[in-house]
Amino acid sequence: MSVPEYVHNSLKYLDEEEQRNLFILNRCFHKKIEKVNLENFITSKTKDMSKKDTGITFMLNNKKKEELKDIYKLISKEANSLKCITEELDLYIKGKGEDLKANSAISRDPKLLIPELIKLKNEIDELVEFAFERNIMFQTCKKNAFSAFLNKPIFQKQIANYCDYEMRMGIKGNSDAQIEQKLNDINNIFKCMLSKEVFIIEYSKRLGDRLLSGKSQSITQEKNLISRMKNEFGIGNVSKITIKIEDLETSRTEMDFFRKENHKVNKNKNKLK
Repeated sequence: MSVPEYVHNSLKYLDEEEQRNLFILNRCFHKKIEKVNLENFITSKTKDMSKKDTGITFMLNNKKKEELKDIYKLISKEANSLKCITEELDLYIKGKGEDLKANSAISRDPKLLIPELIKLKNEIDELVEFAFERNIMFQTCKKNAFSAFLNKPIFQKQIANYCDYEMRMGIKGNSDAQIEQKLNDINNIFKCMLSKEVFIIEYSKRLGDRLLSGKSQSITQEKNLISRMKNEFGIGNVSKITIKIEDLETSRTEMDFFRKENHKVNKNKNKLK
């Protein structure tokens, strides 16, 4: 039978076994029977459930969320066997990351690459919540798998370039809610960046260019994004970026003061004339 059929029948049988245990069999037999059932229905079948044509790999590739939820329900009865799902999830996420990297038409353009990356991250977040009940094993698996390719320079540079694009023109004309959603999506990627040195260097360069050329759409949103970086990367790692914003604001304050003072001097000169 197919894996979904096997899972459905196994869940049905194990539920019936629970009822028999409660109302028919003496309690002294319950643990022994449970051990036999878990071994025969789950532990000995994890390889088949993973690799069979209709198994976990197929379900992930074809976004069979309901079937994945059922297989998790079955296998979680024997928690030590859950790695058969996390191993496949790990391969699936890393494979998608490698596909994005290998696709030169996408990987060269941050406006194409990062939205696809955000889409993938949101897909996996929803899957872990819906099918795997936010189990800590799956959350850890998800974070480690994304980190495996997000730590590579090409992704870190393109994330910095994408942030630059959004701050220069991407957020132009967007509502506050739309901007907040964009920053949330970017921050969701930050959460998986265990290594961030390349990103911070690239982002700092782009930020300096924006500020010097006056091409940032919003200093408020620049600060908003930097605040999120502090939360994910730590204040120390983002200190150089923070200093650039502070220097700009100090410079603007001093320029405003100079203009006002210069205006007063010119005004007094005109009065003397």
